Amino acid sequence: MGIAKWSCVALVAMGSSAARADSNQVVATAVPTSSSPSSSPTLGLMAGIGVPDAATLSLAWRPVRALRVELGAAHDYVSPGVRGGLTYIPFASWATPTLSVGYGHFFDRD
Repeated sequence: MGIAKWSCVALVAMGSSAARADSNQVVATAVPTSSSPSSSPTLGLMAGIGVPDAATLSLAWRPVRALRVELGAAHDYVSPGVRGGLTYIPFASWATPTLSVGYGHFFDRD
């Protein structure tokens, strides 16, 4: 496989399904990049920070280049939660549109 360089891709999303509806979320994904465009990572970690009060950590799996499956845990400083999602990535480029669907739930706490 050779030596891979690590890069960090940051995406800003408004109102993540795993965060409260009134919060913004920043998601950073660390993915290895290599000289060959056909190689893509199959397993990775995603971290998300909700503004003002949530955080997520997810495992991301790419069974094929155009599909990413995410499953992870969330916390909003009061209660734990879970999140999951699917992302369709139609083009292999450094900038490409994506289609994502996700769901998250925080458990009730007093």
